[in-house]
Amino acid sequence: TRKEDAIHKYSLQVSSQKVQNGNDIHPSMLGPPPTLSSLPLGQTLILHRPSNAHHAITAERISNEPNAFLLRNVLTKEECCDIMQEALTSNMTAAETRGEEDNLSRQSSVAWLSSDKSTSTSMLSLLQNDVNSILVNPQITTAEHFRIEPLQVLQYQKGGMFVPHHDGHPRFLTVIHYLNGVAGTWFPFAKVDAVDPLDFLEEGYT
Repeated sequence: TRKEDAIHKYSLQVSSQKVQNGNDIHPSMLGPPPTLSSLPLGQTLILHRPSNAHHAITAERISNEPNAFLLRNVLTKEECCDIMQEALTSNMTAAETRGEEDNLSRQSSVAWLSSDKSTSTSMLSLLQNDVNSILVNPQITTAEHFRIEPLQVLQYQKGGMFVPHHDGHPRFLTVIHYLNGVAGTWFPFAKVDAVDPLDFLEEGYT
C-alpha cells in the first residue's frame, strides 16, 4: 500500500548561541509552546491555523517523554494533493539510507520542496508559518541559527520502510504530515505515564 509523508524538520545550533534579546537559549525553550506543554496525556485541545481562523485543528498529547502530539486536520485535502503532485513532478529520487554494517535502513522515494523555489510557494509558506506558530516556542524562532529544512516528501511503495531511528542533532522538532491517509509511525521509546516502553519490546510487541 502506498504511503506518502511530508516532513518538516527544525534545527538549531544551541551550544553557544543567544536569542536576539540577549538571553541564553535554555533547553526548555526547545520544547512545545505553553499551549501544548501543559496539555495532559490523552487530552485534546482545539487550535486554529493562524492563516485561517476558521480552520480548526485537534491536538492530542500521545507521549510525555519525548513530547509527542497527534494533530488532526492540519492540511486540507487540496493542500495534500498539491504537495503530492508537486513532489511527483519534481522527479522524486530513491532515498536509500544505510545504517550499521551497511544494512538498508530506509527504502522510499523522496523529493525536497523549498518554499523559495516551489511552484506552490504561497501555500508552502503559509503552512510553514502556521506550523511554526502552533508547535515552535516563539523564543526560538528569533535565534540566529534557527532554520527549517525544505519540506521532505516521501513515497513508500509496497515493501518500503524506515527502521526506528533518531533524527539527531541539531534537530529539535520533526513534524510528519500524512498526505494520503495511509500511514503510521511507531515511537518505541515514548513514555506513557509510568509504562516503560522497553517492557513492550521484551514481550515481543510490534
